[in-house]
Amino acid sequence: MIDINTLTYIDLKNVVKISRGSNDKMYTYLKQFSELISERSKKVKESMVAEDRTAMLQILHNMSPQIQFFGIHDVAESLKRMEWDYKTISIDKLKPIVEDILQKLNDAVDEVENILDNNYPRA
Repeated sequence: MIDINTLTYIDLKNVVKISRGSNDKMYTYLKQFSELISERSKKVKESMVAEDRTAMLQILHNMSPQIQFFGIHDVAESLKRMEWDYKTISIDKLKPIVEDILQKLNDAVDEVENILDNNYPRA
């Protein structure tokens, strides 16, 4: 059983609520989060290397619903700040913000993977 009060990077209250106690639904939401965030994080890294600030913002913005749903509040706040300043901030100042967001998302994915490994036997 998952103790949602001991999690560090994510807040599963929304996931628990919408899954209505169904382990299958919990598994599905957790797995989708892990796969989607991992895939999009790679795309953000690629856009960062290309110094394509518009692509960085678009990809991060598209991840926003999952970020909010999984309660990754630090990332949500950083993303809001970035959305306001991304056109005027230098790429040298933008990269550390994006790197910090990516690190926090990576930590969240690791936490979700740990939940999956410890609570849902592999098929």
